[in-house]
Amino acid sequence: MKNKAIEAQLRKHLLQETDERLLQFVTANVHSILYWSQERFCQKASITEAECTAFFSAFGASSFAELKDLLRGALYQDAQGASFTKRSIASITEELIETEIQNLRELSQTMDYENLQRLTMDIQQASDVLVIGNGGAAPYSSYLCDMLGKLGIKAHKLTNLANFFNSYDCSSLVIAFGIARYSRRSVLQLRALRQRGFHVVGFTDRYDSPWMELSDYCFFMPLRGFDFADSYTAGLTLINALLLNMGLQDEKLLISQLNAHDAYLEDMDIFF
Repeated sequence: MKNKAIEAQLRKHLLQETDERLLQFVTANVHSILYWSQERFCQKASITEAECTAFFSAFGASSFAELKDLLRGALYQDAQGASFTKRSIASITEELIETEIQNLRELSQTMDYENLQRLTMDIQQASDVLVIGNGGAAPYSSYLCDMLGKLGIKAHKLTNLANFFNSYDCSSLVIAFGIARYSRRSVLQLRALRQRGFHVVGFTDRYDSPWMELSDYCFFMPLRGFDFADSYTAGLTLINALLLNMGLQDEKLLISQLNAHDAYLEDMDIFF
């Protein structure tokens, strides 16, 4: 749903005049606000608790949680009712596609090509690549590990630090994915790795993400989703750009590694 449509829905619920600047802020950040606490909302909007209370009260809400319910309802205006109609499903699908197009456009505008080349070289020089990605970031870590394996890179998904430091040293490269809501376990893992001197490269969805601080350098992934549905399009596109860039460094070696991988799968009789 476009911002104007969301704003129109919200204005229908207004019982009294409210802060226009704050209304525009809410309209522009509606997807993120659904997962913010009231304290975080006040911090992001640069308002006091009293101003926040006045704002949601203008909509007849008695709490910040009720305001979020109102926002969720605005997002689902075309899908409300006893059942989903073909028209409402088509509308939601169009919104999802438009959202992903916006994500890809922003990725194109913010892509850090210099660091992409830097990461390509770091991976090739590392003894092992250790990948962290918990919660909503887990699909990224699984995909990257699988694809690096096809390229002949020793990649491992890191899930537990219990025996980690006995198995790997600082010649290993750590690639860490973190998206909101950020996994507390991943943050603790990154801090422990940095304290031990490991080289950490981050992939995250916000410029104020903890990954920006905990990484040697970090990639931004625009991941606007539709309400509770996660978006992976821009993040996977960024990973694929990295993988293809690695392959272009030595095309003959790439073909040899892919052939060896296919031969291994055939020998193991994995597929039918």
